Amino acid sequence: MYAISASNLQLLEDPDIFDWFRRRQPTAKVGYSIFIYDVVERTEGQWAAVCYAPVPALEADQIRDALGNPDLRLVYFDCRSSWVYPAGTAPGWYIIPDETDGPTVASTYCDDAQIVFHGRRTGNRLGLTVYRGEGAASAPPPLTGGSGGSTRFADVARFLGYEVDRGDKLTLGTYWEVLDRPDFPLSVMAHLVDAQGTPVGIADGLSFPVENWQGGDVFAQVHVFTLPPDAGPTAYTFHVGLYRLDTMERIPPVGSEDDHLVLGPVEVRNDGR
Repeated sequence: MYAISASNLQLLEDPDIFDWFRRRQPTAKVGYSIFIYDVVERTEGQWAAVCYAPVPALEADQIRDALGNPDLRLVYFDCRSSWVYPAGTAPGWYIIPDETDGPTVASTYCDDAQIVFHGRRTGNRLGLTVYRGEGAASAPPPLTGGSGGSTRFADVARFLGYEVDRGDKLTLGTYWEVLDRPDFPLSVMAHLVDAQGTPVGIADGLSFPVENWQGGDVFAQVHVFTLPPDAGPTAYTFHVGLYRLDTMERIPPVGSEDDHLVLGPVEVRNDGR
C-alpha cells in the first residue's frame, strides 16, 4: 500500500518517478492531499520487446530488475521500420525510446495499447514509453489491406499477409511468422514492379535481426517506396520474399516455381495515391 502526496505526484524534480501511479485512480484519499494506492498484485509478463533505435533506453539488467523477472526474454527490434509480437500467449511489455533518429511505427501498433509508464528525458536517462502487450498467439497482426495467404519459405518463416498504405509515400507492410531461427543473416525482399515487369522501387530490409528470433514470433516489416517523378498512373505489383545476406541467395516459397511472391496489383498515380 502506497501513500503519496499530490505534490509529490506532480512537482518532484523527477515527477515521472510516479508516472505509473498517475495513470491509476487512488483507492482512497486522506484529506485533500494524500492519495492511497492499494497495489494488490504485480503485473506479470514473460518478455520485453525493446526498440534499439538509436540505442535502447535501458540496459538489459535494468529492464529485468524494473519488471521483476530475472528470466525475462528480451527481444530487440528497430521500431522505425518493424514491429514484433513475441511467441506464445503470455503478455509482456514494449519499451520504446521517445527520441529516435527517425519516425517510428509505434503509434500505428500501439494505438489501443495500455501505456504502463512514460518517462521524459532527464540528464540521467533517455525518455521512454512502456506499453503493455500480448503475445503473438493472443494478438494476431491487423491485416487491413489484404491477405497474401500463408506461404512457407523453407523452414525459416511463413508469409502471413500484407497491407498497403497510399499516404505521402507508398508503404507496404509484410507480416511473417518465424518457424525456426536460421544460422545465417536474412533480409526481406520488397520490390515495386510496373506493368511492364520493370522494377521501379526497392525497399528491402529486416529490422528484427534473426539472432532475436524464436519459433512462433510474428513480425511486421515496413517497406517505404518513393515513386519516380515520371511514374504515370498504372498498376504495380510487389515482389516479396526472403534472401540470405551472406550469399544473396533467395529462399524460394515452398511449392512455387518462382523465388518470390507477387502481391497486388495496386493502382498508384504519380502523386503517390
